[in-house]
Amino acid sequence: MDESSDSSVPNWPEFRRLFAYDNLLGKVLEGRYEIVRRLGAGGMGVVFLARHIHLDKHFALKIISPRFLDDPEIAQRFLLEARAASKIDHANVVSITDFGPPEDGPAFFAMEHLEGEDLSRLLAREGPLPWRRAVPIVQQIARALVAAHQRGVVHRDIKPQNCFRITRDDNPDFIKVLDFGLAKVLSGTAGKSAWTVGGSPGYIAPEIYRGGTTDHRVDLFALGVLLHALLIGRVPAQKPGDVELPAGAPVLFLGDLAEPLRRFLVRATHEDPEQRHASAEVFLAELEAVRGALERPVAARRRWPLVVGGIGAAVLTVMALQLGAGGERPTAAGSAGSAEVTAAGVNAPVRPVQVDRSASPERVVSTAVVSPPVVSPEPEPGPGPVAEVPEGPVRPVPTDSPAPGPVKSKPRPPAPFDEAAARALLQRQTAGLAACKAGSSFRGVATRVRLDGAVTVTARGKASVTLPAGYDVNACVVRLVEGLAFKPSVAGGSFEYVFML
Repeated sequence: MDESSDSSVPNWPEFRRLFAYDNLLGKVLEGRYEIVRRLGAGGMGVVFLARHIHLDKHFALKIISPRFLDDPEIAQRFLLEARAASKIDHANVVSITDFGPPEDGPAFFAMEHLEGEDLSRLLAREGPLPWRRAVPIVQQIARALVAAHQRGVVHRDIKPQNCFRITRDDNPDFIKVLDFGLAKVLSGTAGKSAWTVGGSPGYIAPEIYRGGTTDHRVDLFALGVLLHALLIGRVPAQKPGDVELPAGAPVLFLGDLAEPLRRFLVRATHEDPEQRHASAEVFLAELEAVRGALERPVAARRRWPLVVGGIGAAVLTVMALQLGAGGERPTAAGSAGSAEVTAAGVNAPVRPVQVDRSASPERVVSTAVVSPPVVSPEPEPGPGPVAEVPEGPVRPVPTDSPAPGPVKSKPRPPAPFDEAAARALLQRQTAGLAACKAGSSFRGVATRVRLDGAVTVTARGKASVTLPAGYDVNACVVRLVEGLAFKPSVAGGSFEYVFML
């Protein structure tokens, strides 16, 4: 049969001469993959969208580059990608479902079709990412490497272009690791072998350049470099002028990151592989510990005002009810003139109950005041004689007691928390924020710098602020906010606030 007259079988010599696969559009490979359109091209192949004519399902078809068609060794190496990746069954690794041998035409393999973008496009559009976004992304890639290394497969080309971002299960940053084109299937008991230089500049481990023995730790080096790029916007070998950041993106340095992240990156990108993480499992475990260390202080600051306020209000309510209904003191343990309020390990004593019996034996006015941990001076006595209640039963007050003085009206309770007023107070501090920027690493940034923060205001009007970790301007902004006097309120409140420096 003349292949040139069969529309389902491409004319391979013609394609080799043209060095292009555009004429594949509409053709059917291996009797099942109809080529729909070109998706892109890499160092070793061209990727097309293809429809499986029997399953009526779309796949991404990667076909070996035309310039390698006459090199059987390269074709075998190309198929090594398919065989290596097909061994890894993991959610964060692109799945390889089929491949075609070179003797029947150009070598190709079929993989799941993904809709999204690679991390290089994300960085070009958004610039450095906050650690709350960058760390979970790298954790997913680390899990993919754990699965690959357990199968004896090393990627050898981890970089933003080979990490594809899609949306899955409401997660817009779900990652798929692509392109095992430089993968090496380890053999032998030592699990090491000498390789030729491969990979992408900036992500290549130093031991590969030296030509010595290399192993799975080259992937960990590249992943550490990738985390550096996501957090700072460039790889460690680059200077700020080497990259073009999106408009408004801050120019960051390693010193701008939180200390746990700095330590992690220094180890992950160490020149000596023996000083790096020993395995992908160790890399992942330490990164999870770093994430926990960064999250814990924020959670603690946000919970504290609510815990103390809730316990204190509960104690006051119980004591008032018990003393007001019958005039008897609590008989539970610790009720002899004091009680303990425990919040995060702090015991707050309750001063003795005072009873005003100056009006009549039937009228009893009781008060119970929760003191802070620091001992406070006794309050000034109110009008009329006030007696401390001694231990034991309450004795009746003699009927010949002097007439009471005028009864003071109850103080007006505090108003609810006014978020609008709190925001307005912060907005009036623009001069202070400008001073914070002038004393930080942002002083050379012409555009305004945005810091997304969370402000918590106590019932007494004292505030604390939580900011993204790792910026040297944080301490100045914290001092500014904590130095403000917000309006007292019933229970305080919290709100998100964008600081523009």
